[in-house]
Amino acid sequence: MRFRAIRMKSANQEYILPVHMIDPLRKRPRSLHFLMFAVALAPATVVAQAQASCDRQCLSQILDQYLDHLLSHSPAGLPIAADINVRELTVPVKLGEGGSWKRVTKLRTKMVFADPMLGNIMYRGAVDTTGKLSSLSIRLLVKDRKITESETIFNEGEGMFDEAYLLEPDPFLEAVLPPSRRSSREELIKIADSYFEAIGTHNPAAAPFAARCERYESGRRMTHNKVGAGATGEGANETCSETLRNLKGQQTINRRFLIADPERGIVIGATFIQHPERKPPNSLFMHELFKIVDGRIWEIDNIAHAVPWPPDSGYGKTVPTAFPNP
Repeated sequence: MRFRAIRMKSANQEYILPVHMIDPLRKRPRSLHFLMFAVALAPATVVAQAQASCDRQCLSQILDQYLDHLLSHSPAGLPIAADINVRELTVPVKLGEGGSWKRVTKLRTKMVFADPMLGNIMYRGAVDTTGKLSSLSIRLLVKDRKITESETIFNEGEGMFDEAYLLEPDPFLEAVLPPSRRSSREELIKIADSYFEAIGTHNPAAAPFAARCERYESGRRMTHNKVGAGATGEGANETCSETLRNLKGQQTINRRFLIADPERGIVIGATFIQHPERKPPNSLFMHELFKIVDGRIWEIDNIAHAVPWPPDSGYGKTVPTAFPNP
């Protein structure tokens, strides 16, 4: 039997659903539960066949090819679809013409996360550019063994950096969890979504944090980063939940979940944090990684960069035209 899948959209999410989950008359998922977490619930065989059976090894080989070509500054010979959608910092560019393609000279660290069910694979790490240490996050979507989407956040020596942390990625993030400490795809996405909600509402209780939780931004530790009574500064003596209390941004929008890996307890989401208080107003575009153990967030690590308003990821999301009222 051959399975067919349909791409569906809701206000903030986009999912691939097998056709048997779609109401043929109303052309929408048969239940709200499917609408909220359809990717997590869809049978692996359905989505895998929709992405033409490229497993983790296949995805890794394609990513390695991509990175080799990135370092040689030429995309010639890569397996790309004719209609590939390429974005760097949300800006549409031709493959090979973004800043990362022109200026990255060496990969200093390399972490790889894959989701064969969706066809997504991601690289994140520290890179050398022309005289600068930078952070880089790349997402590739592979269909029929060809790259159909290339999404990049390239933070070229800007913003919040701590070279020591950036150059020493935590191997715990790639570690396989004991089966008894894992969460399902649905649970991983729900937990990550609760964190995005907590950011926008500035309500730490909205997300389940572990006592050991640490939060990083492009290599800079944002929690417990000073010791001693009376320490001041962002993240001083603060836990993951405490760092959310004084945020200035508004609600996160256009949330997408790119990787969900129950075996490793990893979920990676993309979103924008709205910042109307900045001059000029802008938004922070993030690839946010979560390590989830026992149903709680143990580690958060994002690679992010400010982008102009209005935000548009370029991957089918609804774009707001004005900031909401503060």
